[in-house]
Amino acid sequence: MYKTVEALDREKHAKSRLPGETASFAFAAKIHSVPLLSVEFAETARCYPILFAEDAQKTIYPIALLGLRTDENLFVTGKTWDPQQYIPAFIRRYPFITNDDGVVAIDTDYVGTKGTGEAFFDAEGKNSPALENALKFLTEFQIEVGRTRALMAKLAKYDLLQDWDIQAVAPNGEGFKFQGLKIVNEKKLMEMKQEEVFDLFPTAELFWISAHLVSLGNVARLLMRVAPAN
Repeated sequence: MYKTVEALDREKHAKSRLPGETASFAFAAKIHSVPLLSVEFAETARCYPILFAEDAQKTIYPIALLGLRTDENLFVTGKTWDPQQYIPAFIRRYPFITNDDGVVAIDTDYVGTKGTGEAFFDAEGKNSPALENALKFLTEFQIEVGRTRALMAKLAKYDLLQDWDIQAVAPNGEGFKFQGLKIVNEKKLMEMKQEEVFDLFPTAELFWISAHLVSLGNVARLLMRVAPAN
């Protein structure tokens, strides 16, 4: 999704601004899944399947599945995200991004100097309200990254994840298969000891796990979107 990432610089990007009226979700049209924050699970469960994936470093993290084909987001049409569906925070923070060291960067392919949106800096070089809002969002995002990592640590601690491959057929007969994904093992969850359950409950982790399990029914909704019955 991010094409040309540069650290935000007060001088280099003095005239940079958001697209404003020309803003669109076209940048996400080919994103079939996005990383998810645990605090988003409840909202996400109403729209998309919440699954767990593993990156090249063997780190397991939650994702929202947005499509069943490579390079296809079933919730973006042209420039518009389906207004009835939740937009994940990973999408909403674009074109900004930050790392664990707090360095803020932007995708310069998305921002420019000729847009109608608010500039990042005012004439005196101070942060504009738009940039301040973005920085606040990034700070909150990173806090929730920490809570999400804590959830993943608990899932690993109690060995609650299992491999889960999606093999499904759309109403028009088209078949789909996803491999390498994980879900919570409901049987193991139900067999947890009382003190283990209490370890999950105070920090909302048990609630998030329940939202994840409920969300799995949304695979059927994706099938209807990708290939409705003729």
